[in-house]
Parts: sequence; C-alpha cells; structure tokens
Amino acid sequence: MPAIVQQETGMRLIRERDRRIKTGVPRSTWYALMAQGIAPKPVKLGPRSVAWIEDELEAWMRELETKRERIRW
Repeated sequence: MPAIVQQETGMRLIRERDRRIKTGVPRSTWYALMAQGIAPKPVKLGPRSVAWIEDELEAWMRELETKRERIRW
C-alpha cells in the first residue's frame, strides 16, 4: 500500500512514516500529544491501518506557527 493515499475527493491521507516526516514529531511524542488532545488523531483505514488527513496536519502546523509568532522573546 502506498505511503500516501489520495481519495477521489482530493483529500490526501498521510500514513505514519510521512506524518513523521511532514511534522518532524516522533511517533511516541505524537501519540502523547494526541492523548492530550493537542495533535490531530488519525482515521482508521482497516483493522491495523491508520492515516492522517493532510489538511488537518497542515492546519495544526499553521496553528503552531501562529502561536509562536504571538510569543514575545
């Protein structure tokens, strides 16, 4: 199965390897962030397969960027 799955809707689903590359966040840290409600959760593709909606990952990264810009150093 390809690492990135694209549906007919144009929505891209990102598998774990590409999620890690795109966000730069290791798997264990990502799952801790999800448990805290900070990071987007994946969608289930099958019994042992998940993927993340690319738009949700990008929105999450933009939100981090916005928060960073509001902090005064």
